[in-house]
Amino acid sequence: MSPPKDPIRKAEAIRKAKETFKRKFESGLIIPSQRGRKRSPERRKKISETLKKKFASGELVCPWKGKKRSEEYMKKHRIHLMNINLFHKNTKPEVKLQEELKRRNIKFDTHKNIENICRPDIIIPEVKLIVQVDGDYWHDFPNGLYRDHLQDKQLREKGWDILRLWEGIDINGNIEGCGCLVEQRIATREYHLFKNPFREIKR
Repeated sequence: MSPPKDPIRKAEAIRKAKETFKRKFESGLIIPSQRGRKRSPERRKKISETLKKKFASGELVCPWKGKKRSEEYMKKHRIHLMNINLFHKNTKPEVKLQEELKRRNIKFDTHKNIENICRPDIIIPEVKLIVQVDGDYWHDFPNGLYRDHLQDKQLREKGWDILRLWEGIDINGNIEGCGCLVEQRIATREYHLFKNPFREIKR
């Protein structure tokens, strides 16, 4: 049976289907294959070792697919992600830094698409300054460090300046110092962009 073409009838059919599936899940008529499934410690250890070997050899790139993708595909996919409206939840360190910048009356944007390269944590567009708050866990992996380095290189080629602050030693350790550092970087950018008579300004 084909779905109804009328949008109202189609929405009603989807709603009824969702309610039916929900009732069957709650009553136990439908049981997801992974729900309640437990693996022995030996089995979990074996899976972990296999995945580590595949990641180390480069055989496994996408955890959910387990296959490599071409650089052209990844570039198109990245641009697509940059241009769709995604909800970005601020992390606790990001909120902490944002509050410090607001206290200093520094205007900024958050998580906006920059040059189809990334959505930085904090953007100060007037001086083309990007502030990234790096978590101590994910950004300390070799892949994370390489990705950050590549992003910074691409952004600098487009005329942006990047300031990276670490979650532990910077944000949680000395938030006022981070605010001062951002102010100093803004002042430096203002001098180079607007007050240096020997620099050609492109707007």
